[in-house]
Amino acid sequence: MPGPSPNPSSNQGGAPVGQPVATCKQLFWIVIRLVREPYLKKPPFLKTPGDWWLVEPSHPYISEQFSAEITDGHKDAETDGQGGARYDDIPSGSCSAHFKPFYLEIVEALRPVDFQPDIGLDDKTPAAPPPPNYSVDLLVEKANLTLKHDHECSLEVTVTPDGATVDEYRIEIKRTSGGGWCTLEKNSVMAPWIARIAGKFKLRGVAKINGKEIFSAEKDVEVQFPTYSQIVGDPEVQASTDDAWCNTLNDCTSNPNQRREYGFWIRLNTVSDAYESGPTVLGPFGGPNSGASVNLPPRPPDVPASPAPADPGATYYVASFHTHTPTEFRTGPGLAGSVRPIGPSGADNNADNNDDVSGIVYDFVESPAGSGSIPMGHPKTSAAQLYFSAGKTKRTTP
Repeated sequence: MPGPSPNPSSNQGGAPVGQPVATCKQLFWIVIRLVREPYLKKPPFLKTPGDWWLVEPSHPYISEQFSAEITDGHKDAETDGQGGARYDDIPSGSCSAHFKPFYLEIVEALRPVDFQPDIGLDDKTPAAPPPPNYSVDLLVEKANLTLKHDHECSLEVTVTPDGATVDEYRIEIKRTSGGGWCTLEKNSVMAPWIARIAGKFKLRGVAKINGKEIFSAEKDVEVQFPTYSQIVGDPEVQASTDDAWCNTLNDCTSNPNQRREYGFWIRLNTVSDAYESGPTVLGPFGGPNSGASVNLPPRPPDVPASPAPADPGATYYVASFHTHTPTEFRTGPGLAGSVRPIGPSGADNNADNNDDVSGIVYDFVESPAGSGSIPMGHPKTSAAQLYFSAGKTKRTTP
């Protein structure tokens, strides 16, 4: 609010009497005020007058610090009890005032949550650009794996856009059914990840950038148990089942006339990636007129029973095995001309279903072809093979 200064002097220069009087310069005054003005009209988004909208008389902001460029020089001051400051006897020209603390309070009150403050308002240095909005992804080579036989998978954490300085990487895993996250790797790449624990899992990548952890979307991965074909195709399994068959044939004698079945559990040690045979279970000896059988105990518990997703491995029981006996020395009333079915029995299928495993039976090849049986007196040196019990193709993924 500028204006001319009152009562300008006509001879303030004190010129001697009789000499020309110097021309007076006209001086001015200015008042700087900071006040809150009332709202003069209803905001357009209000339905009725007075809806929560603040309406009050003018209100001065007292003791507000400011800097001003006045025509007679720079000023640093604060407002008085009326919210203003007055400067008198100043030359004509342009004046300006800057209420920096007040302005910063307004900026702070209105800023978004993720606002990055500029460099000081009076600083001539340009404000630094905001950091990029980084995103993290986990690349998973394949979503379905099988213990031992197809258990390698490449994992990689990627950050977009490029050029981020990453303080820490992690690749984490947890069971889909619940539980906490476990660390698989503390680098951006795990090539390969060798899956040694069976289950349905969630994987995620983590990148720590500028002190903040950024997580990828969760990726589903299932680590399955091996199938019947994979188990019986393993050389260790073939050797152990062949040994059991040889022992079954050796225990079938004519004098004394007896025979018995052999059986054991097949387990997979994922630490060593090897199949192992459990303790051998022997069936009772049967005579020429009696049947033969072996009773395996229920599937033993895994070791450990509930392994953590990032454990180095476990021992899983994945298949049952037993043999059937020859008929070469079977004689007696009613046996002449009779036959015995080959392959797994109904009881074998039921047991393997209950144990949720693949069942493996060692028995003779049918004779004659297409009969599904062998006759009494069938030589024990005849061709034999492994049969799949109609239980489970593979154990169910936990």
